[in-house]
Amino acid sequence: MDSIPSDAARDGSICDEAIVLSVTCALAKDALSYFQSGKFHECIDILIQLNHKKRNDPKVLHNMAIAEYFKNACSNSKKLLEDLNTVKKQSEELAKEPLEAVNPASNVSVSKDLFDSTVTTLNIAVTWFHLHQYAKCLSILDPLFLNIEPLDETIALQICFLMLDSALACHDAVKFLEVFGHLDKSFGVGFGTHEEIGSTMQLSSNQVSKTSSLLSSSVASDALKSDLAAAESGLCEEGLEYDNVLAEIEARKKE
Repeated sequence: MDSIPSDAARDGSICDEAIVLSVTCALAKDALSYFQSGKFHECIDILIQLNHKKRNDPKVLHNMAIAEYFKNACSNSKKLLEDLNTVKKQSEELAKEPLEAVNPASNVSVSKDLFDSTVTTLNIAVTWFHLHQYAKCLSILDPLFLNIEPLDETIALQICFLMLDSALACHDAVKFLEVFGHLDKSFGVGFGTHEEIGSTMQLSSNQVSKTSSLLSSSVASDALKSDLAAAESGLCEEGLEYDNVLAEIEARKKE
């Protein structure tokens, strides 16, 4: 006799979760649309609503930090770094907790990937790069590069391209050739003969900035399209993922 109320309660809980998921999906899509349109105030308003529904979700907080940065015309890199480092720390702490402790009342399975801090770490490195702190950027990217195999291809390529540009700026031929070798082996990305590679190492820091801006913006654009498609297809828990758009900072500054 007790199983009937129990089953009904469980079904009701699943239904409620589905409704919440549908609402958060719609909000995520709206936030992404506002961000892409440059309407950062509206984007942040939506993100605040999302944060109420997904309290302290690292992805939401990450995107709020980026939206705030763009709203202020990319003028406060120090605050952005502080915010991103806070989100990174929170993601790492959540990833260590048992999944049941993260959301004990839910029957929905939670992936550890939800708390992965790779993209946040990448954006921290991008910020240091645009502050011309190339050695700092490299030191942050190195741990990602050492564990690059399981990463999404788009993220992996963005890490590699940023490392190449940072290595060029630091005149670090060893690191450049290491990353170049990985790109050639894993993705078939080549840059020519050893003589041409040596010539490339003479690029100035100014040229490096321009190169990185173009490469990163292209990758970020693809990421935005795929994230919006994911939201529309119903994979809404991960729907608000315009995480990589920070790489477009330099391009936006030049507009």
